[in-house]
This record gives sequence, C-alpha cells and structure tokens, in this order.
Amino acid sequence: MRKVDKWTPFVDGLSNSKRGAGIVLVVLDAITIQYAIRVSFRASNNKAKYEALLDGLRLAAVLGVQFLNVLYDSQLIVNQVSAEHDVKEARMIAYLGETRKLMSKFQECNISHIPRAENSWADALAKLASGVEGSILRIVLV
Repeated sequence: MRKVDKWTPFVDGLSNSKRGAGIVLVVLDAITIQYAIRVSFRASNNKAKYEALLDGLRLAAVLGVQFLNVLYDSQLIVNQVSAEHDVKEARMIAYLGETRKLMSKFQECNISHIPRAENSWADALAKLASGVEGSILRIVLV
C-alpha cells in the first residue's frame, strides 16, 4: 500500500430496531474503503454513533494509518471527544475513554464536526446496515 500523509474517515451510526454504522475512508479525494456494519446489541443513538467512530478508528489502525482527520456529523460526540462537553453517564464515559485510547495510537488524529449533508455517504451505509434483513453482500454497486 502506498504511504499517504492523511486519511479522512467519515463515520455515522444509526439506532433503530436494527442498529448500523457506516464508515467511509477517503484518501487523496478518492473513496477507498466503505463499510456498512450492523451493531449486534441494543444501543441508543449516541452509543451507535460511538460504535461507528470506534469501528472507523479500529479499521484505520488495522490498515496502519498514522494521520487521521475524522469528520463526523454528531456535534455531541465531536464536542465530547474534543473535551468541550462533559460526559456524565457511565457507559458514555467508557465509550469516550475507549475513543481517546484509540485516537492516541495514531501519530496525529483530529475530529471535526461537519454538516449532516456532507456526511451522506456514511449515513447511507449506516441505513443500509440497519435496514437490510439477513446478511449484507460484500459489494454493493451504486
């Protein structure tokens, strides 16, 4: 794999009767990797959103990425990770701790808020994961 200075993951999580996460890793303005992941346990919307973020970070770590600029449409999650908002619920504190632990493994890892409209690809993947019965095909052509 060619060394690239910075990867940009777009992530989104969705909680409904079947929870899902969408992850799109972008390198040099070209879509490189897309994931639609079903969350297999009951989760609130914010927990599903943290699961999506954690999955995106884990994926980047497995790929050996060192520089990340995470883009997310969840203002709450971005503010919690950036320490602009306090987290009070024990489970959310655990999610935040795991997120920060994973982020510290990268040489550089930033998280920024983007408007929902700019995160439509990851949102569509999260909806795909949460809305399809049975297993999801490995390749989905659009």
